[in-house]
Amino acid sequence: MAPSSLFTGSAFMALGTGSLEPISMAFDVVVIVLLVGLAARILHTRQLFEAIVLFIAYGLTLSLAWIRLGAPDLALAEAALGAGVTGALLLNTFQRLAERTPGEVDPAAREGGE
Repeated sequence: MAPSSLFTGSAFMALGTGSLEPISMAFDVVVIVLLVGLAARILHTRQLFEAIVLFIAYGLTLSLAWIRLGAPDLALAEAALGAGVTGALLLNTFQRLAERTPGEVDPAAREGGE
């Protein structure tokens, strides 16, 4: 595998060669399933902290998808801003909120949640 083919996504390989390597296709399917699964879990979770952690994982998985699509610049921006900076800000906000109102940050945790 040539170094330049690292950033060539499966969509572009399919257009150029007409065939995909099985491992490449399997990785693409795993990334798609992870993205859909994480998005569904984020929408259905009642725990605030869990939603923040899942949001960070979603951003990192989305950066993998951008790499596979041949957009390393978007992948780096998504990892740095989408998962890194935004995730850190959300975790900081969660911590400050927990310090101000102990026991009231996550109402689902009191109810037994999921």
